[in-house]
Amino acid sequence: MILNTLRWLVRQVGLSDGRILDPAFNGRTPDVQRPMHLPAGQARLHLFAATFEDRGAAKSFCYGSGDINTPEPITQELDGATINTDFLEIAQGDIHARLIEFLSEEDTQKIMADLRKDNTIIILTEEAFSGLPFQVHDTNTLRYLGDRIVLV
Repeated sequence: MILNTLRWLVRQVGLSDGRILDPAFNGRTPDVQRPMHLPAGQARLHLFAATFEDRGAAKSFCYGSGDINTPEPITQELDGATINTDFLEIAQGDIHARLIEFLSEEDTQKIMADLRKDNTIIILTEEAFSGLPFQVHDTNTLRYLGDRIVLV
């Protein structure tokens, strides 16, 4: 009886996503983004924080095994995006030094604070999405730190 009432309510309200009935669901779904058309000399970067045992594990996650029939783990986790890994960079070690090359000191400090205990930053340029609409969000491995417009 209760299940039928819930189904009726879902149809009345027009909910198409059954996750809304899950008490653990926080109600946030990633927005579909479109590539930005920026003036010449600017680029949009998407930053992700993650923790990997070493650089090899990070490379394996981002670039996969090399099998062309198997998508890279990063593409599988970011299921709302098609990722061209030619436009991806992994930063480990002295992350501050890498970020300061293209971000302000203030923005770099904010990102370093957002890193918390993570030891890796993955940087995707807008070109990584091949001009297609995309969704970027937190995954089991990645924490989305947002996007930044930078001069190139």
